[in-house]
This record gives sequence, structure tokens and C-alpha cells, in this order.
Amino acid sequence: MNAAVDLGINLLIFVTLAVLALVLRREDIKRKGRLTGLTAPGSNTKVAERLVGHVQRYSEKNGFGFIACPACRDQFGRDAQLFQEDWEALELHVGSAVSFVLSFEERFPCPKGRPWAAEIQKLEQ
Repeated sequence: MNAAVDLGINLLIFVTLAVLALVLRREDIKRKGRLTGLTAPGSNTKVAERLVGHVQRYSEKNGFGFIACPACRDQFGRDAQLFQEDWEALELHVGSAVSFVLSFEERFPCPKGRPWAAEIQKLEQ
């Protein structure tokens, strides 16, 4: 076979497999109820979907804590950070169930690209 034809066939097979892998991954995410359509970290936009989790820990000394959220952890390898003003305003405690929207904007002490909880709402338990 001609080298150019062989290269073209290999490229076509590679692209087809890559597209198939993306489609299957997206279907797997939908089937398991995980996040879809998330924005890449560092894009300065919020994820539009509301997530649900519970306050895992909070440090009065540092003024921040974390919301345990399996979907966030699966997608980004970490839980969402929670800040003092939300902790106090919503009268949260460790174990409180909350819903929130993820943000990746830079916000002290959370570096740009790390998920933090915005628009937090306390859920009735």
C-alpha cells in the first residue's frame, strides 16, 4: 500500500476511535448521574448545574472549609471550598446538607482553577 494511503487510513481510524471514546464517556457520565458540560478550570465561569453535598469540615481559625461532593471530587479530584461568610450567613455546621454552584474564579484563599462553592443554599434535613 502507498504510505500516504496507509497514513490516511490510520488517521481516520484514530479520529473515529477518539470520537467514539468521547461519546461513550459522555453517556457513562449521564448514566451515572455525574456532572456533564463542566467548564475547564481556569475559565473564570461558573458551572451552571447545582450540586448537592454536605459540609465535611470547617476551620474557624482559617475561615474556610470544604463541602464533600462526590460529583465534584470525581470530576476535579477535590471537594468544593466553603468560605466564612456563607458558613456564618447560613448558620452551617459540619454535616449540613447544601446545594451550590461551582466556581473556578480566583478568590482568596482559593487559587484560580480550584473549585469553590458559590450560591450556597442550606437544605432541610
